[in-house]
This record gives sequence, structure tokens and C-alpha cells, in this order.
Amino acid sequence: MGFYNVENLFDTLHDAGKQDYEYLPQGYRAWTAQRYQQKLLNLSRVIRAMNDWQGPDLLALCEVENQRVLQDLLNTPLLKNQGFSILHHESPDHRGIDLAIIYRADKFNLVKQSNITIKIDSTGYSKTRDILYAVMKVKDSDDTLHVFVNHWPSRRGGVSASAPKRKIASETLRLHLDSLRSVNPACKVVVCGDFNDGPQDESMLNLASGEDSLINLALPLHAEGVGTLKHEGRWNLFDQFLVSPNLMGKDKIQVSGSHQLIFSPSWLQEEDVQGIGNRPLRTFSGPNYLGGYSDHFPVLLFIHFEK
Repeated sequence: MGFYNVENLFDTLHDAGKQDYEYLPQGYRAWTAQRYQQKLLNLSRVIRAMNDWQGPDLLALCEVENQRVLQDLLNTPLLKNQGFSILHHESPDHRGIDLAIIYRADKFNLVKQSNITIKIDSTGYSKTRDILYAVMKVKDSDDTLHVFVNHWPSRRGGVSASAPKRKIASETLRLHLDSLRSVNPACKVVVCGDFNDGPQDESMLNLASGEDSLINLALPLHAEGVGTLKHEGRWNLFDQFLVSPNLMGKDKIQVSGSHQLIFSPSWLQEEDVQGIGNRPLRTFSGPNYLGGYSDHFPVLLFIHFEK
């Protein structure tokens, strides 16, 4: 399974009530049908190339505009007829970027889906993305995975100024995890997302500390100094997988290996002109259209299932 921030997957149509004008043909990005189609083809190549060009069985996504762009993505030549189903949730984000899951219907049954609202202020009003929660039953097995997909508030305005928002997101998720495990202590949990914080930050430590806490599979990579996105020449590791301890054991369903993987083939990279080495080849660099993939590398997690 994987997680991928696909960096502003917008179509060329305006969604009522959303600030998506930047990604319209007449907008700042001059987001034409040709550029949109190239974006879809680029992303389809990344997705299909995962897992030795077999594609993932389940892929969580963020920064998708709506269900229509997901359908367009799955209709590209590399993904068409691959048996993917769509799970999409319309979030209250003012720009209209949402969370979603695509999954192979021959591998999983969707048992339940819901959203968890992150209440940033005292009024309960929030424009940040909800957390997408899905219960996925493994086909030909009695096991289920409880999957939580996240895209927490950005660092816009500064790391310190925005940190309280991500702390609220962390506490909200922790509350739901504790509630779930109080009812079903044996549940198998996978938490993934673009958290806009690294494994060492307080918001993430809140999820991976204490009795029976989640295990952050990005920590070994963080210790190596690698990342999934680059800002001002420095790597950040915002895209992470965390799992419940029972997924690290020797059960019928378990994580293969001790850490997540960063999917970063050479064709997903370009030279970092502001720093050293390479960086993700993104769609835009400032106002300049590059025709790339995303400003994030995807992350992968291999889970072994026994019948």
C-alpha cells in the first residue's frame, strides 16, 4: 500500500464555493486541458510503477480536487482496467483539495468509511481537511485494516505559528484511535498522510509515545536524513506511515520490514538548483511550468497477508 501527495490535482472546471481559480484555463497557472492531461499521465506512470510496475493494492491520496479527477486518473491507459475502486471524501478545505483512497476491489472490501472533522477554533468551524477513516476487509481473510488518511494544516505563516493547528489535528486523531482501541484492542491500524510535521515534532510524537502507542515507520529514515520533499535545499519527511504494534508481530497480517519506503526513481527527480543533489520534479516551480509529477515523493508500505 502507499500514500501520495499528488500536488494539486485539479481539473479545468470551477467547483462552486471553492477557491480553485488558480487552476483554471484563465487562472494564474494557465491550467489548460493539455496540462491537466499531462498531469494525469504523469501520475498514472508513478502509480503503475509502484510495486515493480504492478501498482499498489491500496493507495491513499491527498490534494485531489474531487471524484471526477480520480475517475479521469483511473481512465488513463496505464490504470484503466486495473480493477481500482474509489473512496473519496469532500473536505471543507477552501481551495477544494480532498483526501481519497483507490484500492483493488479484488483485494479489499470496503466495510465502513467516515470522516473526522478537525476543529481548529472554538466555534468548531474548520477549513482544514478532514481525516478520512476507512475499514477495509482483506479478501479471503477474516482480518481488517483500519486506515486513517491525513493531510494536516500547512506551515504557512511559520512553523511555530502554525504548530498549534497540527497539535489539534494530532489530538483529534489520538482521541479517535483511543476510542477505537478501547472497543477493539486487537484492531489493526494504519495511519498515513502528509502531516506537515516530521517524526521528531510534537504532533507526531503524540501519536507514537505512551503505552501501546503507534509505531512510526518513518523514524529510521528520519535518522538517515532523507525525506519526501525539499524546501530551501533541505529535506523534510512529512509523508509517513504509523502502525499499531500488532502489525509488527507474526500474525496473519503484518508489515514486511521495519520501515516505510520512499519511492523515488531517477525519473521522478530533477537537479536541486538551490541546494545539493536532486529534488522531486514537480508540476510548477514558482510560476514556471515544469510538467513534472509532484513536489512530494510517494511512500510505500508492504503488508503480508496470510489466509
